[in-house]
Amino acid sequence: MKSFKDIRTKSVDEGPLIMADSDMASTLFKQIKDDMMKNARQKQEEKNWPVLQTLARLAGYGITKKGQTKGKSFRYDLKKK
Repeated sequence: MKSFKDIRTKSVDEGPLIMADSDMASTLFKQIKDDMMKNARQKQEEKNWPVLQTLARLAGYGITKKGQTKGKSFRYDLKKK
């Protein structure tokens, strides 16, 4: 049997996580938002654009920056097929 000291000294980068689907979505969105804020602080906001486009498409929206001021985006509904 492993002692507490053996377990404590062994580092684990990522561990398994089991939770409800809605809680899982919340943790994913929190991580995405944290990454976006980090990019904004580093003046690398263009890295956020592909993520925003993907999230908008999943939600049934489209987004564009055409005709908008810096740091702003326009959201529109996608046509249903």
